[in-house]
Amino acid sequence: MEDFSSDHAAILQRVYNFLFSVLGSDPQRLHSLVSDDYIPEFRAMLCGKEWTQLNYGWWTALEPHLTRSYKKETEAVRQQAHQNIEDETRRCSPSSGRCAASSEHVGRSAVTRTP
Repeated sequence: MEDFSSDHAAILQRVYNFLFSVLGSDPQRLHSLVSDDYIPEFRAMLCGKEWTQLNYGWWTALEPHLTRSYKKETEAVRQQAHQNIEDETRRCSPSSGRCAASSEHVGRSAVTRTP
């Protein structure tokens, strides 16, 4: 039981979650996180989906606090983020809990790509 009593476990989990999100945002550029064994390959397949959920959630939470002019400007970004979630959901197999590798969809960033 002593192994589970550490006050650092939550911090390590947060670090991993952060790395998963970072990898999902740009998997081609950040593939070294997997090849250098910072992130297990089996887990890396879900990073794109986690990123799309985080990205869409951020834009959705931020929207009520934006000015009218900026809301209009960011609506396309939020819609693209929503489309990315739908793409990732279709790409991932819920029965197996794994995603098929697809560099086209994994980590597509709504912040940098607009429709």
